[in-house]
Amino acid sequence: MPVGSIPGDVCAPAEAQNAAMEGYCVPEDDGDEEGDNSHEETELCGDDAKLNKYQKQVLLRLKDAQTFSRIRLKQVSLSFSGASVYFCSPMRKDGAPMASSVLKFDLADAVEDEIKKTDRYGSLFGLTTPKVKDQVCLKMEEMTEEATPWAVMQIDLCGGCFGLPEFASAPPVLTFASVLEKELEEKEHKVDVLPLVNEAFERRLHAFTMSSRKVEKVNLASMYKIVRFVGHGVLNRAAEGAKRAQKSPALAAGFLSPPDIDDLDTTGRFMQEVTGKRTTIKGFFKHFVAREPAFNLRFEREVVLGLCHNDMHGGNLLLDSQGLIWLIDFATVKKDIHVLMDISKFMASIIFL
Repeated sequence: MPVGSIPGDVCAPAEAQNAAMEGYCVPEDDGDEEGDNSHEETELCGDDAKLNKYQKQVLLRLKDAQTFSRIRLKQVSLSFSGASVYFCSPMRKDGAPMASSVLKFDLADAVEDEIKKTDRYGSLFGLTTPKVKDQVCLKMEEMTEEATPWAVMQIDLCGGCFGLPEFASAPPVLTFASVLEKELEEKEHKVDVLPLVNEAFERRLHAFTMSSRKVEKVNLASMYKIVRFVGHGVLNRAAEGAKRAQKSPALAAGFLSPPDIDDLDTTGRFMQEVTGKRTTIKGFFKHFVAREPAFNLRFEREVVLGLCHNDMHGGNLLLDSQGLIWLIDFATVKKDIHVLMDISKFMASIIFL
């Protein structure tokens, strides 16, 4: 079931589409005559201007960049960690689009850790398991302006796994968030979102979460931690903004405007609407944290614990042109977490959208 499409600027040539119908595989080799290893620098288009110079360096060292003449990029998200995620669509000299993949740019240690966790946990999500196709990391001596090296990991999805031209010429992979946003903008709803949610959670995430299930007595107040965003620096925006500016000015902007959270509601009017008591945001959370010891006594329960993806939102659930659900970004996976944590975070992100 197609979930939508993003128009491209190039269509697959007739021979590629005919080959797909006949069941033949169109070679991916984009080189010249046999034995000629020369290759002009790959042309980048789309959102390539959003890459910094080190991200471009690692991208151009990927095998796909060494093979194909043109790569079209579409930025998916810029995470709070500073990582950048892009859809990557390579094209041959004759204009034929090849299988798309996902590129994640981050600092080298973060990429290496995520690759290990993807290999360890990815298969638990079912048949639609992302596979790390390629990776490149800059060496320290190649860095002239930053203290830590950049790296990129290339994640295979759908057509990238099967290598078939009919997948390559299909509409690009979409995020669940982009599908939902498009639905909200349209007057006539064209996509039934509920079956997609059921597919992701009932058939896929259930097996992932319950693969390490056990029953233990835990403190739900500390596990769900309503004040978890204090740790994200929301209450100390200036310091957090300065910290994240070291990775990206775009990340810092959200924390530095305004630099103090109480500037969002100087009189406490918004907090009064939410809590019934006029107070500033900082005042409310200081009072809340003081009450936490009392909460701890009331929220100890025996519950089912399992594996938690821990970053479940619409940008990490991908939909391919065949309607299949893919889960990416296993960098945050944690064990022994309440089995409802992922679905709670996912529903919260959908409500936010």
